[in-house]
Amino acid sequence: MTTYGEATPEDVKLGLEVSIKNNRIKPTAPLAIAIGEYIAQTMNGSSVQDALNKVEIPISVVQKLGSLGQEESTRRKLLPLDADFNRGE
Repeated sequence: MTTYGEATPEDVKLGLEVSIKNNRIKPTAPLAIAIGEYIAQTMNGSSVQDALNKVEIPISVVQKLGSLGQEESTRRKLLPLDADFNRGE
């Protein structure tokens, strides 16, 4: 559970992408690979708990990435509004 509610695998994936883009984690790091496996498993129907047990990563990491993904998704949705506001429209 995050500030924005339940994080989906898509939220976690977006959070991982943002973390890689911001150089917080390297795409080839074992943690990034494990998170990618977690995302794949949950998108293919595994429960969160089963996926976490298989990849052996803490739920706190998934929650943080989910929150980052939700924040990024919200930012992207608001970006066109921000651009219009700054142009004075």
